[in-house]
Amino acid sequence: MDRPRIVGRVWKDDETMILVDMMLGIGVAGERWEDNKELLVDMIELSLPGWGITQPQIEARIKCLKREYFQIREMLRSPVFYWDKVNHKVEGDKEALDVWFRVRNLGYL
Repeated sequence: MDRPRIVGRVWKDDETMILVDMMLGIGVAGERWEDNKELLVDMIELSLPGWGITQPQIEARIKCLKREYFQIREMLRSPVFYWDKVNHKVEGDKEALDVWFRVRNLGYL
């Protein structure tokens, strides 16, 4: 039996910041956010009432954030790239960045 397709949602930056703040808050309380995903839904609903963000949407966003984190971490392990602390982004030689994205078929960082 085919699983129903869940329509993705486009997360705004402020929504992502709220999600990350909630995840960090759970960590500060001494808990693992991975074990409290259903709590994240309730916390988000309190912060963004009526937005109807569901657990599958939260899990999909967390998966995307993890993927982006590991890609950035891999880039920063290379001597060609560095972190721009002012603009909060990866910087480096433009040609090296172009090659990186072409080789890894990334186009959204």
